[in-house]
Amino acid sequence: MVQSSTLHNIQFKRQHYPKGLGDAILQAKSFVGDEPFLLTLGDNIMVSDKPASKQVMEIADRYQATAILTQAVSNQEAKHYGIVDEASSRSGDVYD
Repeated sequence: MVQSSTLHNIQFKRQHYPKGLGDAILQAKSFVGDEPFLLTLGDNIMVSDKPASKQVMEIADRYQATAILTQAVSNQEAKHYGIVDEASSRSGDVYD
């Protein structure tokens, strides 16, 4: 079921050439500005009791920081994904 809502401004911008996520985020800058935003990838589905988007937005609000939602995968599956190494976090601030 698709529901309409006036609570959120949902927009999309097509990336005409595969230049990575950094370029995709840069493409959105003109309408995102300095406002918080949620980037979702339609080919990655996370199943949980609480919607993943709600979890990451709550964490970003709580810590007033950028939040990235991740999912553990086996070493064999890791080659199919972008990988986050908690141990090498530049700021050292990794929250579970």
